[in-house]
Amino acid sequence: MKYILQILLLLFAINNFGQTMYEAPQNNNLVFNTAELPVEYCSGIPDIGIELFNVQTVDPNFSLNFKLQYDLFSNSSIYYSTQEVGDFWRLSISSKITRRHKWQHLPFYNIDLPKTDEMYYEVTPNNVTRDEPDTFIYDIFGLTGKFYFKRENNQFKIVIIEQNDYAKIEFINTPLIVDQDGYTKYKITSFTITDKNGYKYFFNTYSTYDLAQVDTEGRPYLYPFEYYLSSIQNRFGTTLCEYNYDGSHKIRLSSRIENYYYKSRQVLQEIKINNIGKVELELESEIKNTITLKNTINQQLKHIDLKYNGYQHIASNGVWKKNALQFVDIYSKDLSDKQTYSLEYNYNQLIPNATINRSGFLVREDKCHNFSHAHRNYLYYDYGVLSRIINPMGGFTIYEFEPNDFYDKTFDGSNDLDPINTEKYRNNNSNNFTFVNVPLTHQPLKNRYIGNISLINNSNFNTIFVNYDARLYDSDPLRPNLNKFPKLKVQTLLTQSSTGALLSNLDKKNVICDLGYKIDVINTPLVALEYDAGYHHLYNSFTLKVIKYKPDNELQRLLYGQGLRIKNVKYYDKIDPDEEWNQEGISFPPSKEITYNYRNFLNPNASSGVSFYGSSQGGFVVSSTKSYSDLIFYENVSVEVSGLGKTEFTFSNPLNQKSHSERILPDKIVKKDQNGNIIEENIFSRTFKEFNPSASGINKQPIKTYEKVINRNYVNGNSTPLELITESRFDTISRNLTSKKIINSLLNETFEEQYTYVKHNDSYLPKTVSKFKNGIALNRSENFYAIINCIQNNVVNSYYNLSNTKVAKANLPLEVENEYTKYSCAGKLLEYKTKDGVYVSQIWGYNGAFVVAELHNIRYSEINQQILTNLISASNLTDLNYSENNIRNLVDDLRTAHPNAKIKSYTFNPLVGMTSMTDVNGRDEFYEYDNFNRLYRIKDHNSLILKEYNYNYKN
Repeated sequence: MKYILQILLLLFAINNFGQTMYEAPQNNNLVFNTAELPVEYCSGIPDIGIELFNVQTVDPNFSLNFKLQYDLFSNSSIYYSTQEVGDFWRLSISSKITRRHKWQHLPFYNIDLPKTDEMYYEVTPNNVTRDEPDTFIYDIFGLTGKFYFKRENNQFKIVIIEQNDYAKIEFINTPLIVDQDGYTKYKITSFTITDKNGYKYFFNTYSTYDLAQVDTEGRPYLYPFEYYLSSIQNRFGTTLCEYNYDGSHKIRLSSRIENYYYKSRQVLQEIKINNIGKVELELESEIKNTITLKNTINQQLKHIDLKYNGYQHIASNGVWKKNALQFVDIYSKDLSDKQTYSLEYNYNQLIPNATINRSGFLVREDKCHNFSHAHRNYLYYDYGVLSRIINPMGGFTIYEFEPNDFYDKTFDGSNDLDPINTEKYRNNNSNNFTFVNVPLTHQPLKNRYIGNISLINNSNFNTIFVNYDARLYDSDPLRPNLNKFPKLKVQTLLTQSSTGALLSNLDKKNVICDLGYKIDVINTPLVALEYDAGYHHLYNSFTLKVIKYKPDNELQRLLYGQGLRIKNVKYYDKIDPDEEWNQEGISFPPSKEITYNYRNFLNPNASSGVSFYGSSQGGFVVSSTKSYSDLIFYENVSVEVSGLGKTEFTFSNPLNQKSHSERILPDKIVKKDQNGNIIEENIFSRTFKEFNPSASGINKQPIKTYEKVINRNYVNGNSTPLELITESRFDTISRNLTSKKIINSLLNETFEEQYTYVKHNDSYLPKTVSKFKNGIALNRSENFYAIINCIQNNVVNSYYNLSNTKVAKANLPLEVENEYTKYSCAGKLLEYKTKDGVYVSQIWGYNGAFVVAELHNIRYSEINQQILTNLISASNLTDLNYSENNIRNLVDDLRTAHPNAKIKSYTFNPLVGMTSMTDVNGRDEFYEYDNFNRLYRIKDHNSLILKEYNYNYKN
């Protein structure tokens, strides 16, 4: 993705209406905004998605964004499937906690099986912890982290080892009991994760592994493997939505392990959005899935069909089967029209029969080389990978991928330029050598040809490739019906007249590659090819080839790694009907093109990639990776946009930065114009604190506490840049921004903002904001909170909410800006008082989802209770007499009952949008939506059109 540096000149502002207040940025990664792709430049993994729709919950600060997200890892690896939308697409609203466990080998079954914490503590009940405990990884709409369990006083506690933001984690487990056989039993059954804004995410549903067939005691045993999001609750205790699953499904892709244990899989069936509606999902069919959005009275507002095309490839060690999403049909609300996304994949590439899979990735085997030389012997390619998305209203995007690469000093710590690594690059990168013919001299009296390898400069003396072509003996009248080819002996010679030592006796039937036979020799420059005496006429040709290396200064200093990265993205805004085009070539230029390069900035022949896994001599264990982005990280990445120039990103020591939860941050960003001139650069420095020192023996993610950004802007090509320095500090627990200082050296000015927070229950709420210029106070604000007691169903619920805000200029005393005087039990603001002493009341309708009327100059308790009750009831869609006119008539009754109040009112179509607004003078404005529930037209009270919208797709 493109990172755009933002210098945040935060303005002192407080919203005077409702609950919305100014809050400081609360995430310690907000130095950047992300745009375009990929998600993480450092890994080359693209963010490709299709937006479906957005659902606003009854909490105005929380919505569910339904989006299809492409998973390159699952698309390109045989062993992985998203198990959601086909095999390599996901739904953005899905969240789960996944257990990663240590595997144990069972010799009797000759398989590897998971050894879970439960199994471990059954056998060793007195142990406090494991050397390699199960780790649990969560991802909740971008809130990510990792933890494990530690045992204390016969109880288990959570030890957090990674988090990209603050989260509190709780769990429920079955009690430790000893069964009749003397085994200690327990099982982790659910989790609750609370973020710093007080939202609680409940994980009460889980999938299981069934180890019954391998239990030597014959006892069936199920243990949870993945925990699924079950419900979401805000800090006021309101349930926003509930997830329902069908747990009767098995894992879709097969493996050898599945013959011995089975995994149940939970499939999402429904999301109930409290007092708003529901989303129904059918995601199990391999032909067509559906997603349907309905309101509270079961009216269908959106229907989406997901259609699939299955494909498979028979590899030398198994069958690769994948279910590819091909069409996304988004229907109008009355199903009379639809808009379709068409997805195309790279199926047209011819695949040789020798294709195998290596660590889960399809590769093309080259029989001429040793199996161990993975990076030369195997050509990685993108069969079946996403290649194009065609938009519903014209235009499309083409994606091109390429294999990962890396340089090898990661593995031995030596200098990348030393002779050992140079030899690796020569032998294991096919771009660094060619196969050349060695001239042959015929010695007819000795029935042989002589080749001198030393005549080929910069060649490999240790390996030769010999091939020959011959006719069957049957063509000779002296040897009828033999059905054999004459053979060829390969020998080494000390001199051209000497007798050689036999290396190989070749048979034409056994040639395994185009080069012929691969034969190892040991620094012997002279090679003899001896044919059958008297049968020279049956031989058509002889070839002797050797590997000739490029000069050292021309070597590509890289090795090819597992997996793919994004190389190029082309955007076409519209398909020209007058032009012919196909998958092989497009005859009109793209409207925009983005090209990615991962070479070392100082040496364009060298890769900047580094890796935890793999080497020049083999692959890596895919099951040990946390995500696809763990394969290769790049220290240098350039992103060039057609017509705009390019941006260069530098990542120092990405292997040391990487955790599951945290984005790898750049150390330098340089923007250049089309001529290569620097127009802007940003240089970063950071300090970190160890996150959890007590989590010994496990890699721990550090917490960023300080970040400094030097921004240099070369305006109009000036060689002397304008420079801004931004210094940010962060709290180590909440991760909230605590101060931001901006230094302008040109104007000799320093602006600073300081923030504090207060923790109430499980929420970190903004407390103070103070602003300074050159060390002199400009203004400050402070929020005050009070506990709110609410009785529902004879139960007292207590929560904190804003009671008043105070502001002050310079060092003057604080003065009240707003007072928040009444809330509902759901935390909705019902009444507040402005600094001018005016009371404002808000009536929440549509089951508490939207404000239907705002009344100035009247207290909530003074509102006519009969009209208030009728208005709240009439706004609910489940009311049999629901109509927007009825709501507007009741608001008119309010105006009559309270002539001194200034009243503004609204009507809504929940899950669609606002349908009308009436101002304090009684003038209406109406909002109309098209058949796809998009805002189409705005009219005034005289039905005159104020605005009209047309929709197109671009990029």
